[in-house]
Amino acid sequence: MTPESQRRLADIAVRWNKVERRMKQIELLRREALYATINELRYTGRKVADVLTLVAEGQEDPVAVERELIIAENYLINADHDLTDAAIMFVGLQVQRVFERHGKKKVVKCIPKFDELFAFLDEAKTVVVESRGDRRNRISSYTRLAELHVPKLIELYEELIKHSELAVADPATRRRFQITTVFIVLFGLVSFALNLWNVFFAPRLSLDQIRAAVHEIIRENR
Repeated sequence: MTPESQRRLADIAVRWNKVERRMKQIELLRREALYATINELRYTGRKVADVLTLVAEGQEDPVAVERELIIAENYLINADHDLTDAAIMFVGLQVQRVFERHGKKKVVKCIPKFDELFAFLDEAKTVVVESRGDRRNRISSYTRLAELHVPKLIELYEELIKHSELAVADPATRRRFQITTVFIVLFGLVSFALNLWNVFFAPRLSLDQIRAAVHEIIRENR
């Protein structure tokens, strides 16, 4: 392997560690695994393994090694950019939910520097959109986002969750509550119907007997 290829391989290892550190930071922010980034890292590892296989087999064709290194580097860049996108989208969604629930006026009252931090979110969204039409400067744009904007967005989110008066129910939690409520209502209706049946149509049977019969029918038809 040429000295240049060795340098690039070592650089991939250093950048890999940085991406993994950022990934854990964003995962803790979002409280979920970032599968897009994980896949990009997996593809990077495959290409690194291909390079090492070429070396181990004594097939150190410089062109082949360079090709695999370029692909590995691109996958690693994609992983890093995915992390930045994930942070921007997450914080943007949280701010939107807080606005919808409480209104911007209340948010600014609770967080005096909100407008200052919110400006970073607006700018970050603009940079992401513009980078799609400027591939030549995309890497430098995302480097600036990662170093300047993402830390400010994390600070913004931490300010939001610090104030209990700005709390917003998690959609998944709200959905579970809605489902639970529906089951409770249905159970209440069934119980009410059984009581009516017991009073008007089956005076010789107790409510417990009717319930037992219903449970037996349900058990037999499972």
